[in-house]
Amino acid sequence: MSAPRAGDRGDLSPEQTKRTDRGLHCAANRGTAGLSNHDGVLDPETVDEVYPLSEREPYSASRIERYVECGFKFYADEVLGIEDPDDVEVVPTPLETGSYVHDVLERFFADLQDETEDGVDLTNFDRDNLATHLREIAVEELRDADFEYGGLFYERWKAELFAGLGDGESAPYEAGSKPHDAPEQGLFATFLDNELSRDGADRPHLFEAPFGEGLPDSDAGPFTVERPDGSTVSIRVYIDRVDVSLGG
Repeated sequence: MSAPRAGDRGDLSPEQTKRTDRGLHCAANRGTAGLSNHDGVLDPETVDEVYPLSEREPYSASRIERYVECGFKFYADEVLGIEDPDDVEVVPTPLETGSYVHDVLERFFADLQDETEDGVDLTNFDRDNLATHLREIAVEELRDADFEYGGLFYERWKAELFAGLGDGESAPYEAGSKPHDAPEQGLFATFLDNELSRDGADRPHLFEAPFGEGLPDSDAGPFTVERPDGSTVSIRVYIDRVDVSLGG
């Protein structure tokens, strides 16, 4: 697109032409691998003035990912406090689904964990009993979830999670008028079979383990990453799961 040519044809007003041309120039600069005047890079003196060292805390991995994804979006969310408009959803959002599944699987392993340091060996349990245990936890967590949906699309969403963990009355979803369209095995059953196929070689041992300085129950010191200019950035994070290998 050429803003001057559009302006010459009368498609854009002079003010629109000017703003469009500036926007295209900014987008082109921000799309390059190097730094430009449109990348929002501040000199160290300005950073120290607006964000003193005494007020800084270690960055979480998720905040760094959001910044890398889009620096301006990070600025709008974290600094300006501008929230995305609410979308009309008929099923749980990816964030809601991920948080729900995360809580289910964490509780599933935590309930099976003993006091040893060998981790959870699922091969010590009967597969049907594990499926029942997983289904009961998933149903309880779904009942206590912070979201609430209904309708055919929501029933399909539940089928894609619960299929294979129980049939008939034990299935926590409606099969609908076309039960053959439902998946034979959902996410939870697939997860359970994948874990059992490992034959206990690598066993889950720690869940939501804190790593880095400043987190509850963390006895680790600061974890820092050195940047190209020699300065460092402190990072802290919760590790979803740590396995132990019996083979060393």
